[in-house]
Amino acid sequence: MSDNIGGAAPIVVTKSHRRRRAAAMLAVASLATAGIVGATMAAFTDSEYAGLNNGPGQGGYAAANWNIQISSDNSDWVDTTNPNTAGTTDNTADDVQAPIDLSIDGASQLIPGDASTDVTTTFYVRNDPTSTQNAELADFKLIPDPAQTTDTTMLDALQFTVTDGTDTVTAVSYADLNAGVALSSPELTPGQVQTYTVTVHLPAQATQAENNALEGQAAYLIAEVDGTSANAN
Repeated sequence: MSDNIGGAAPIVVTKSHRRRRAAAMLAVASLATAGIVGATMAAFTDSEYAGLNNGPGQGGYAAANWNIQISSDNSDWVDTTNPNTAGTTDNTADDVQAPIDLSIDGASQLIPGDASTDVTTTFYVRNDPTSTQNAELADFKLIPDPAQTTDTTMLDALQFTVTDGTDTVTAVSYADLNAGVALSSPELTPGQVQTYTVTVHLPAQATQAENNALEGQAAYLIAEVDGTSANAN
């Protein structure tokens, strides 16, 4: 149906016009949606954090605490340093004291070939109670005392017997002990103590003249015990 008013051409609404208009409106809607998706959207933000420092007041990341100490009486414990190497083999800043002095009755009264004049001394090594690692006592050594002058003839003549209560080396020379002996290589837990006993003997020499030549000579030595840390777990 159509109306003709004032002689104007009739306006005919057809189905095809409706389809094009609907299509145009749909295209505009699609463009609007695309604009919303491309825009920056406001949002809430938050973060959470976990401290990896071993708990409050625990000191963060650090090396395990480990140290061995020495005593002449199993009571007073000290950290000593090697006087020949100025602390290069020591473990802690506390290792600054000179080697402990062991008073050995009769040490200056040895008679060649007379076992009754042998002298014996004992000292103790422990794993520091504050250590967090075990201590394996690896080697026992004798080293020269740089503060004294040793007569090499006497040094070469002496024989030593050393025990840690489990293993014993008998009648060995200074050269043997200077190279180091392992003994039982015990592993000590924190606070555990190991005992060392050293016996010194002056054997008879090949001739009486050699025996006589030893009179007035002296040797000065330092005992060294080496340790390494071991996992306590």
